[in-house]
Amino acid sequence: MKHDIDLFRRILQEIEALPPKTQLTRFPYPEYDQSIVLAHIGILEDEKLIDAKTYRNGVPKTVRKFWITGLTWKGADLLEKMGNDSFFKKAKDEFIKTSPSLLISAFWEFLKTLLK
Repeated sequence: MKHDIDLFRRILQEIEALPPKTQLTRFPYPEYDQSIVLAHIGILEDEKLIDAKTYRNGVPKTVRKFWITGLTWKGADLLEKMGNDSFFKKAKDEFIKTSPSLLISAFWEFLKTLLK
């Protein structure tokens, strides 16, 4: 599966907008296959970018259900580094040229170098 940086950003933005003491249990994005959204949520949890509980099963362990309560400090930092839309687009385009595998952790490190 190719990682979708735009989807990662969209999920993080939605989590950031959560009112206190609220849980997200679904993302109704009709333009994305639900399995892709679930896989991206699993990656965000694995990278410790979101506070979440996930239920996974199968081989490989695939996210089936999730309960998201917020961003971690690392997730909030990444979202802040993604900046405004024009900065994000420029950074994403540059990253895609140099790192087509699009790992979210590599994109985070790339953003940090741009902002130094």
